[in-house]
Amino acid sequence: MDQESTEVDFLIGEEHEYYAVHAKESSPKRLKLYLRTSERISLPYSLLPIIMLVDGSKLYIKSHELLVTIQGRNLDPLEESLSLEHVKWIKESPSGTDTGDAETFVESITVEGKAIEKYVEP
Repeated sequence: MDQESTEVDFLIGEEHEYYAVHAKESSPKRLKLYLRTSERISLPYSLLPIIMLVDGSKLYIKSHELLVTIQGRNLDPLEESLSLEHVKWIKESPSGTDTGDAETFVESITVEGKAIEKYVEP
């Protein structure tokens, strides 16, 4: 039974409070970002060449004319999964307040750059 459960988890992937990891045998083609403003942004992994983690609390995802900044706590597992291109989605905390309940906390996500400016209203 224990082995069966592990196999099922492996096929389904892992879902955390603030992000979800795709099953290890395949990778999603896009990374979806859910902002607390109800905006959703879908980015192809092919455009995400640089991922940088600073002090486990600030994660930068840089591509041509686009910068995604994720701030939070214990972002190390998220960075590891992003580097393997296994993250399906990441979402901001609705309140931005860390209660300490989740292993990883995403306080904020900002997306900026020329690649997105023409789609965002001033």
